[in-house]
Amino acid sequence: MKLNEVGKQLSETDISVIENMVGGNLPEDYKSFLLSNNGGQLDDEGYIYFIDPDKDEVFSKGTDLNYFLNNDEISEYYSNLTNENFISSKCLPIAVDSFDNVIMIDLNTNEVLFADCSSEANPQFKTAKIANSFTEFINNIKSS
Repeated sequence: MKLNEVGKQLSETDISVIENMVGGNLPEDYKSFLLSNNGGQLDDEGYIYFIDPDKDEVFSKGTDLNYFLNNDEISEYYSNLTNENFISSKCLPIAVDSFDNVIMIDLNTNEVLFADCSSEANPQFKTAKIANSFTEFINNIKSS
């Protein structure tokens, strides 16, 4: 997967700042991704499918993947969304789609979730599971 417009190279110290912010450890596969690619936009537009909660398998609904957040954007999104109680403090924003909906990692389960930000009437965004892990998420990105 080739990314354009990546952020500055991160160090283990930069990762520790993110972990301190969320009060927990990031999954190892996502840490490796951040150390290699600090955010960025896919070279080819990507598409991700949601997982049917009843069958725990991919089904036809999904969304595009606009770009991965860099460390500064992660901090900004996390702060804004948790302060407004739109997402749990144990969910870390990692990417957005073209409608600025958030893709995030649930740090309790390491699942990758989609947060539908279009409904501000609810105190928390409606979520849909995308993958069981960050690695699975990366492997499931399709070219559109």
